[in-house]
Amino acid sequence: MITAHVVNAHNKHLYENEFDEFLRRRHDFFVHQKHWRPPSPDGRELDQFDIDAATYLLGIEDGRVVTSARLIPTSEPHMVSEVFSHMCEKSGVPRRPNWAEWTRTCRRAGRAEIAICHFGYA
Repeated sequence: MITAHVVNAHNKHLYENEFDEFLRRRHDFFVHQKHWRPPSPDGRELDQFDIDAATYLLGIEDGRVVTSARLIPTSEPHMVSEVFSHMCEKSGVPRRPNWAEWTRTCRRAGRAEIAICHFGYA
């Protein structure tokens, strides 16, 4: 069974091994499989959106990270606002404190996705 773990700046120290595995899985997928970024010397994939305001969802099964995602409040700079703003010509770049950009999603099948979602918090 996969258990979901919410990791943020306040509790990241409790997930050091899992977070490192998450970044290595991202490196494998986004660097080696997709060739979206140059290789990192430490084998971990980080970008300018891995900030303290980010929240990470780690799906852990049998002690291994098998699925993951990053959530960034759209009130902060995020991938859509900084890289893909041209995709928001009709509606404008989302910037709401209770909306999050959902990116850097990886699953066992090795698929990446990007989405904007609303989380009902004020």
